[in-house]
Amino acid sequence: MGALSLAVCFLFLAWTITVYTLGKALPGWTSLVITVLFFGAVQLFCLGLLGEYLARIYTAVQARPTYAVAHDTAEGQQLSGLAGQGHLPGAGSTGRASAGL
Repeated sequence: MGALSLAVCFLFLAWTITVYTLGKALPGWTSLVITVLFFGAVQLFCLGLLGEYLARIYTAVQARPTYAVAHDTAEGQQLSGLAGQGHLPGAGSTGRASAGL
């Protein structure tokens, strides 16, 4: 958005200079319009950069892994052995595990 605004600012800059050279502009109007458009475009560009950095920081702070393991065969064998012995919640005959606590 900021880069687009900056491009529009430069296009409008060419138009205002053309109007100024033809003598159809009021004194001070050209410089005022160019200044306001340029600083507005720079602010939008900087706001976009700030938003990009904040999005990357937010993603990094979530502490999610960069990949997800769909299935681990070695871990599955270990877990199935523990479930038969009653070491996993809900797998044994103890009162707490079967109650879901």
